[in-house]
Amino acid sequence: MPQADTRVLPNMAWPVGYSAAVDRVGATAAPLLAGFAFTLIGLVIGNTLIVAQRNIALLILVSAALMLSNAVQMAFAARRYYVAPHDYVALLEIAKLEEQERSMSLRALRETYVGDLRKHKRYLDYTRLLYNTGIVLLLAGVCVVLIPPGRLSRIPDVRIAAAAVAGAGALIEFMFGLLFPALEALGRLLKAPAPQPPPAPAATPTAPPPTPAPQLTAAPQLTSAPQTTAAPQTAAAPGAATAADPSPSPPPPPPAPGAGTAPAGPSFEGNRMPPAIFVIALLWLLVLAAMFFLYIDSEPVRAALPARLGSKIPLAVIWFGALGGLLKSLTGIFAYSRRWNPSYSYWHVLKPAVGAITGAMGCVLLLVTIELATTGPTRTDPTIYEGVAFVFGFAEAAFRSLITQVTNVILKPGTSAAR
Repeated sequence: MPQADTRVLPNMAWPVGYSAAVDRVGATAAPLLAGFAFTLIGLVIGNTLIVAQRNIALLILVSAALMLSNAVQMAFAARRYYVAPHDYVALLEIAKLEEQERSMSLRALRETYVGDLRKHKRYLDYTRLLYNTGIVLLLAGVCVVLIPPGRLSRIPDVRIAAAAVAGAGALIEFMFGLLFPALEALGRLLKAPAPQPPPAPAATPTAPPPTPAPQLTAAPQLTSAPQTTAAPQTAAAPGAATAADPSPSPPPPPPAPGAGTAPAGPSFEGNRMPPAIFVIALLWLLVLAAMFFLYIDSEPVRAALPARLGSKIPLAVIWFGALGGLLKSLTGIFAYSRRWNPSYSYWHVLKPAVGAITGAMGCVLLLVTIELATTGPTRTDPTIYEGVAFVFGFAEAAFRSLITQVTNVILKPGTSAAR
């Protein structure tokens, strides 16, 4: 794993005024807006304000108050880890004096300070995301509160214009405060080079055993006695190494194909998930919850939308497919938040929308398979289609397998007839 950068300037929050601006937001703006959201919640609950979609307004306003309150908490957490540069210089002077007494080293102080700067910058980003999300939800809640019950033709034009301005403000804040910064952060993350696996240690060549030095033998003495010949030595066993033979042993045979270990891929250990991914997942969750309550409580919305896709599939399969896709995205977020693969960032952003498509089309293809496999009329409970849509929105592999089955059912009879 590469060593972290311990320099001070690259780890500071940029631009220079970013830290002070977010600190002001957490100390002043976020508490005031949270109080305003709680005030609206009290007015809606006490029926002081006559609202057409009362439950939806409460859901959005409570979510806005929660986001703004958490922004205050994140700003407090960011301030805990911040030490001004001039205070850091003063700490360095103190550390120099204490280093002579061997109580603390300058390197340890710098590593601690840089680590706190990283935490400070991370909590600043959390504060900004929560604050922007709270503003979007607060404006959306004001837009819902401004819509009175009754027909649209009987609502005063000024009231409609006020609701439209609040809705437009929520949309603009969403684009410039959440969507564009999230796309910019994802672009920087995808352009960053992927971490490379650590290089394998080079094999150290084994040196051949040293050749023994030749021994000097004394000259034979001339004697009259006959010399006895030594008994012949037995030959060494094949493959046995001798001290006089300095040649290395033959290399081992190569491993069989597939027997060795696979080469290590890029390691993403320690690569943190961008906070924008989690915020976008929360926004998807709020959107799906708002769609659910709007469909349940609003009779005009149910009357305006078709009840079924075709003649048998309920319209709710789109919502259940999106819910399955969101659950799949949240599962990946919780499992890989500290070993994040940047190539999946856009996948998490669009997974609920893709789940809505795969869930709806999976139900259509399942109905086609049932109709082709049976001769008589088929009747299926709508709840079964909703459960199937959730599964296909969650599991992409199941949807691809269904496409393969439908293709085989449609094309195999024609292929056999042609033969």
